[in-house]
Amino acid sequence: MKQVPLRWGIAWLLVAASVLNYLDRTALGVASSHIKDELHLNASQYATVISSFLAAYTLSYAFGGILVDRLGTRRSVLITLTWWSAANMAHALVRNMGDLMLFRFLLGLGEAMFYPAAMRAIAEWFQPKDRSKPVGMILAGASLGALLAPVIVGTMMATPGIGWRGAFVATGGLGFLLLPAWLLLFHPPDRHPRITPAERTYVSEGADAAKTRRQWGVRDVLVQPRAWILVVARALTDASWFLLMFWLVLYLQRARGFTDLMVAAYAWIPYATADVGAIFGGWLSARLILRGMPIVTARRRCMLGFASLMVLTLAGFLVPLNAPFLALALFSVATFGHMAWGTNQLTLHSDLFPEERVATIMGITGAAGAIGGIIAGQLMGGLVDRMGTYLPVFITTACLHPLAATIVYCSLRKGGREWETEAADDLSAPRAGQPLGGVE
Repeated sequence: MKQVPLRWGIAWLLVAASVLNYLDRTALGVASSHIKDELHLNASQYATVISSFLAAYTLSYAFGGILVDRLGTRRSVLITLTWWSAANMAHALVRNMGDLMLFRFLLGLGEAMFYPAAMRAIAEWFQPKDRSKPVGMILAGASLGALLAPVIVGTMMATPGIGWRGAFVATGGLGFLLLPAWLLLFHPPDRHPRITPAERTYVSEGADAAKTRRQWGVRDVLVQPRAWILVVARALTDASWFLLMFWLVLYLQRARGFTDLMVAAYAWIPYATADVGAIFGGWLSARLILRGMPIVTARRRCMLGFASLMVLTLAGFLVPLNAPFLALALFSVATFGHMAWGTNQLTLHSDLFPEERVATIMGITGAAGAIGGIIAGQLMGGLVDRMGTYLPVFITTACLHPLAATIVYCSLRKGGREWETEAADDLSAPRAGQPLGGVE
């Protein structure tokens, strides 16, 4: 029987961790109606609680990427998985808004470092042409976690004797079950005790070119215009996604009358379509690349198309209140578009930057995304309280992705022609005579 390559086993472990990462963070959005009532929070206070998570997420993402590049992937995932699982379980101890903000802050500190570590693992084990598939799988895992949250948390909230506190303990405890598998399976490719000669050759072919050029420092990342294109795009689109993650279920309950059982039965659907989008987005760009389309061109064309689907969030809001399932269908198509966008957006990090700095650039853009989420969340909380409607939330989610896609599509060009690269190896260090913005 043919042996499954180690890199795919590692990819599936990262998918499992991604599921738990989003399951734990999304639990608050599912339980928000109960928590708001029990702690007597208005929309602005709820937005402040969300911001405490995102503030920690920003700090952790900003410095976590650099820390990952120093600690290495194996230790980084071990630390982040342990931290966020414990922090999520601690939510059961909440007695007031201050407690909730504290535990959300601790959760944000732990969760953010996972994705730079995961992208570094993919860059270590996969060649550039193959990376969009495992990245898509990891994003699909995130959507699966968000999908499972309404089912698991909603069911537990409706079960006497468990409630939202028990749901946080149960979902957080799952992370500790994953730790032994991670320690057993993951090692760097050059030191893995069970790597086959064929897989060692595959991995080394993707790394040889980068080894011939000098290594990048953090400053080399920051002076790249393409880094700031990614920063702006992620700040916009992560803000939109965080709004959906933390406000959509609350909107369905408060504005469209969803009960806990209805949340468990139906609120997972937008995240299921997001799963499909994550996989499809990676598949489509990989398919275009195999047909000969340059890597960056394939990514940005896919991103432009998928981002346009997010306008359907506003259409979903405008659907009459007596047609909740039509609204849910429109939200589901929009989340498909977001995750298909996200697969290509995150893969661009490893397309445009060398392996040793993938976690760094991921950390920088992730911090920007969290800052965008804080700003959007605070603005929306105040507007919802003052206006008495969730309309500002859905106008924002409808506009930010198309704006980001336009920036990416138009900016990743050089002198009126497309800014192309065969692989990240070709950009692994600034070369003499080459401008710091593209390939001449």
